[in-house]
Amino acid sequence: MRIVDKLVQIIAPHTVRGTAIEYGCSPDDLHGNSLYDYELNNWRVICFQKDKDCFDEIRIFRRLAIHLQCNNFDCQTIDDAISNINLTDIEILLIRNTDDCLSVVKGFSLERRNTQIICVEQSENSPSRSEFVQHLKSRGYLFLERVLVSDVYIKDNNKKNHQEFSESIFEV
Repeated sequence: MRIVDKLVQIIAPHTVRGTAIEYGCSPDDLHGNSLYDYELNNWRVICFQKDKDCFDEIRIFRRLAIHLQCNNFDCQTIDDAISNINLTDIEILLIRNTDDCLSVVKGFSLERRNTQIICVEQSENSPSRSEFVQHLKSRGYLFLERVLVSDVYIKDNNKKNHQEFSESIFEV
């Protein structure tokens, strides 16, 4: 199962409309392990990429792509990049293809954007993994499940609904 398959189980893109962020979007998996299915179902998906060449390829295929401006010492945060876009709720944050997940999350206002699900591609042995988990826990997020190399976290107020949903999958 891919991480996006799990997301579709939690929030089926054809049942509701919403907004999502895909940080570290890659042209290699435009129609695979990305939020492209959500985009096809009229979700507003914002794809972020720091690498200029990769960004140029992504923006051909995806509706909303933003190149994060970086210099040698500092990178633009997600909040910096979307400050001029009228967004209130961002239901899903998918972090992929990056070594510094903690910096990405710290540069994004989870509470202000009312983010319900955070998925992060991160090895279990990542040195910053425990600090990342602690940061999310302090913001009210709970670990739901690990899918391949990705961890899924949900906002605490949704835990009961997702547990009931997960249990109903296996009912006969």
